[in-house]
Amino acid sequence: MIKPNDEGSSIGVKICKNFNLLKKQTEKSIQNYENLIFETYIPGQEIQVAVMAGKSLGAIELKPRRKFYDYKAKYRKSAKTLHIMPAHISKKKYNEVLKISEKSQ
Repeated sequence: MIKPNDEGSSIGVKICKNFNLLKKQTEKSIQNYENLIFETYIPGQEIQVAVMAGKSLGAIELKPRRKFYDYKAKYRKSAKTLHIMPAHISKKKYNEVLKISEKSQ
């Protein structure tokens, strides 16, 4: 994955499935952004937790109809991202996610 260091909301994020695509997308991204972050893409469920005053309030699963939870999936109603609460994970995992979130504060 290529991510601009100075953006948010997944703006400018590119998922590259091979080296040639990585090289091509890097060349394009360098034209628009000064600093880039390169990370390994890890597919999986998108789970988010709200934490207030050090206490986890609950976990939500986000299921985009797009390739990943990008800017459009986050902010455009037409993207029709599903917001599932509570998240569809085991009770054990749900509690683990809440505990990890509280520790991140």
